[in-house]
Amino acid sequence: MVDLKIRLSFFIVSLLILVSCIPEMPEEVILRVRPQSKLWTNSIFKKIYHFQDKLLTDSLIPYLRDGDPTWRVQAAKAFSSIKDVKAIEFLCPLLKDTVMEVRFAAAYSLGQIGDNAAEGCLVDAFDPSSNKGEILKLNGIILEALGKCGSERIMKYLSSISTYLPGDTVLLMGQVLGLYRFGMRSMYSDEGTKRMVSMTINNQYPQEVRLMSAHYLAKTRNLVLDTFKNDLIPQFQREKSAEIRMVLATILGRINNIDAENALIGGFNLENDSRVKINILRALKSKNYEFSRVVAYKSLKASDQSLSREAGSFFLEKGVAKEAKTYWKLTADSLLTWPVRALLYAAANRHLYQRDSVSKDKYKLNSEIKNQYIKAESAEAKAAYLKALGEHGWNYRYINQQMWEAKNFVVKTAAAESLASLCSAMNFDKQFKKNRKYVEKDLAIMLKNAFLMNDAGVSAVIAGALRNEERNFRNILPESSFLDSALLKLDLPEEQETKQEIEMTKAFWKGISAPNIEKPVFNHPINWRILANVTQQVEATITLKRGTIVLVLFPDIAPGTVANFIALSRSGFFKGKNFHRIVPNFVSQGGCPRGDGYGSLSYSIRSELPQIYYDRPGCVGMASAGNHTEGTQFFITHSATPHLDGNYTLFGEVKSGLSLASQITPGDKILNISIRE
Repeated sequence: MVDLKIRLSFFIVSLLILVSCIPEMPEEVILRVRPQSKLWTNSIFKKIYHFQDKLLTDSLIPYLRDGDPTWRVQAAKAFSSIKDVKAIEFLCPLLKDTVMEVRFAAAYSLGQIGDNAAEGCLVDAFDPSSNKGEILKLNGIILEALGKCGSERIMKYLSSISTYLPGDTVLLMGQVLGLYRFGMRSMYSDEGTKRMVSMTINNQYPQEVRLMSAHYLAKTRNLVLDTFKNDLIPQFQREKSAEIRMVLATILGRINNIDAENALIGGFNLENDSRVKINILRALKSKNYEFSRVVAYKSLKASDQSLSREAGSFFLEKGVAKEAKTYWKLTADSLLTWPVRALLYAAANRHLYQRDSVSKDKYKLNSEIKNQYIKAESAEAKAAYLKALGEHGWNYRYINQQMWEAKNFVVKTAAAESLASLCSAMNFDKQFKKNRKYVEKDLAIMLKNAFLMNDAGVSAVIAGALRNEERNFRNILPESSFLDSALLKLDLPEEQETKQEIEMTKAFWKGISAPNIEKPVFNHPINWRILANVTQQVEATITLKRGTIVLVLFPDIAPGTVANFIALSRSGFFKGKNFHRIVPNFVSQGGCPRGDGYGSLSYSIRSELPQIYYDRPGCVGMASAGNHTEGTQFFITHSATPHLDGNYTLFGEVKSGLSLASQITPGDKILNISIRE
């Protein structure tokens, strides 16, 4: 029996030794990323997203090394929204990952972080020798990323590339996006500008490349384009794409030449697209008024409401004293809409002061505007007439009174904006003359007392007005304790924008740089149950009095935002909310519970900023006061708006009703938003 036990023990030991000598089977290497469709139902995806929502860099970093490339991709994508510099050293190795989708996500996020520390690894990962599709795609992403974080040396290198042919769409888009991002950082070169002009005017290049290069020319500050007039003016005249023609009109506005002016006026008379006409009118603001005014007068009664409002804005901004009475006279035209009439009243009131011996006219005009204000039925119309009154400085006490007495947030905020506009008026000294110091003191006290209303919109606007360096407010009000008191009374996170404005004013009072305002703490987890039955084709229908706008939402791109939008829609929150901000050829914005743009609910959601672009009309995005401050306000774009890329959550697009979206009038109410899964 003992011998049997010894034999058995020897056998077990031998077996263990034998087993230990057999090499372990390697773990299965996963080389494919799972399909995005309904990935948000996966528990690991939710966990990663939860860390992203809480801005927990340290908790996300282990997933950058996960064996499943799906989770490496998701963790890398998270940093395109978090933008934490600490992640750079962990993202850089992923540029050599065995799975290309991981490289794409890492490269884009490194650009989003925007720190020069990422330049080296991005340059190292760029492979100019390969013509493989996936490598070309990575190279394109890297070129754009370098535009967000690269040095002047890289900008000059990118500007010098001239070997990409019209068929090299991916690389060309990378180059133009990179140069555009550099331009938004005020980094540019003559060689880069010349390259962008050459692509804009060459119809052999893809339209998306030409559109982006045109945006560089239109948006980059301090570019001198006069030397390119013989290239750009003819291109504007022969351009077939309305989207590119819109941008070319803006570009011609930057060319100081009579030929550019003539081309714009001639183009306006031949143009059928109202969007292009709007941009032409804006461009003409920098040209000779005597010639430009003709097309502006023609547009005041245009059937396109955005165009007629732009014409009214033209006279407010560029009008002249000798025609002030003409603007006033035109207000009697019954065919004008109230927004245009209010703009003409404002134009008359602004420019009439320049004439001599017009005290009786000024009194009569302002009495007329007050009557329009009193009898206006909508809060938005009242706000517009109140701003028109603000063009005559001596109305400041009346406007202050309306700010205190108004029951509607829209009117209150408009009164505050009128006072703020008065403080920054170029003709302030001329209007008040020897009374200037008295009025400055009076205004300073009014602005300080306005904080006692504890109104988010008023406080935000007034805080900004107090930072006006032309006025003497700091010396008049040396103590800043009233700003501390205002901060303590804010309800956060819904009044985050107001907090930021007051914090900036506090810094201004102390003569120091504006602080980095802390983002709202995590306060609103994503309700994943809302998305449980949602497909990638979920639709939202916005019902207005004049029709419907149908949106397709993007739950795979911005699940947190889509869940929030669906929840708000189903709860009926949007019913009765207005579109408060309408900027022709830019956005229609609504969803504010106050109706003035300064409202939200008692929570905030996080920005979701993966690689997706505002490269077309009809994009649906979230308004914010900076990353991670979103709540209820959304906007619909009227045209390509690349300056919004990577900073504003894009969570849907217009499927139908885009023309209605661009014709919304300030104050138009949302009757309902319904969701179809």
